[in-house]
Amino acid sequence: MSNSRKKIVIDTNVLVSALLNSNSNEGKVYYHIIENEKVVLSQDLFNEYTRTISKTKFKKYFDIEEISEALALLLEVGKIIKTKSKIFDCRDAKDNKLLELAVDSKANYIISGDDDLLSLNPYKKIKIITARQFMEKFL
Repeated sequence: MSNSRKKIVIDTNVLVSALLNSNSNEGKVYYHIIENEKVVLSQDLFNEYTRTISKTKFKKYFDIEEISEALALLLEVGKIIKTKSKIFDCRDAKDNKLLELAVDSKANYIISGDDDLLSLNPYKKIKIITARQFMEKFL
């Protein structure tokens, strides 16, 4: 069974949406992935998750304990990959780290709501899709 698990990179926008509303498409997909697939992370992406959900604008939605639990869960179920690739193909340079992670981890999917990434689908055989598209295909 473990070989049938898909390796998935979760973009920060999907993570934040999932944590804000577990009943959203992003929430349903995120929790499915956490339980049934392989989450791949880089230290850079994990740091971005941490910075983003710790922003002041999210303080009214998450307390420090919830943030800590969400990040601990990702570290527990995810696999941190040391990236080596240097990719410059995304029109938003900040998103190249997701492509690098996906390529170096041999991910099957990047789940994102970001048009800069979605416009590259597929990228080197990696499918870049929205949470809704993942849901329609797998849930």
